[in-house]
Amino acid sequence: PLYFTRLTWSFSCGKFENLLERYESLTPSMTILEKQEYLELFTIYNVMHDHDYEKEFEQYLKILQLTFPKYELSTDLSSELLTMEELSLISNIAINFNKRGMLAESINLLSKIKIYLETHVISKEDFGIKYPSITNFLANWYGISGNYEQALKIANDGIKACQENNRLSSLSDLLYSKGFTLILLKRKTQGFRVIRQALCLTKIIKSSERFLFYQQDIISSFGQTVWNEIAIN
Repeated sequence: PLYFTRLTWSFSCGKFENLLERYESLTPSMTILEKQEYLELFTIYNVMHDHDYEKEFEQYLKILQLTFPKYELSTDLSSELLTMEELSLISNIAINFNKRGMLAESINLLSKIKIYLETHVISKEDFGIKYPSITNFLANWYGISGNYEQALKIANDGIKACQENNRLSSLSDLLYSKGFTLILLKRKTQGFRVIRQALCLTKIIKSSERFLFYQQDIISSFGQTVWNEIAIN
């Protein structure tokens, strides 16, 4: 089943290649931050092809240490001043842990980033982009771990941030995670209502891929009858 599968609406390989070509043209005059972004894209592109997750982890760590040389997995982020690129790289390390079956480590590391975003001065635009993404992953991972109450709390945190920052695509994913979790908590009526909200949003943002994912996930996880109950109303 697709319980709390990560929703990946990623670049196609062609778009990644175009981005890499643009960065490579800047190579002689790249700043350290541009180099970090380029190397991060290059790592993502490579892992799409070779699925070498150990190598991916090592690369993210090396790229992060270009600007954060003292970083270790045990580093307390609360006393640091981090760039959005550094936060992105640490998030990717957490996602890498999950790919390698290290769920507890994934949750622990991404929780640090969530707390960092909540307790540091972040631009409204950056917060509106990063926080919904972080909470979506965390809600899914807590769901996988069986901690449905925490998954629900995290999803609600993300939904609030989406509503305050007009992040409709992230809002649909978080509503879906919330609805799915409510069903698992035996709160079926409420769960169905929230999932219908997510489905309506996919039509507003014209994301047929999301709609189909939600449909397939519900059918795979709960059966065709449950999907029919959700879709009829």
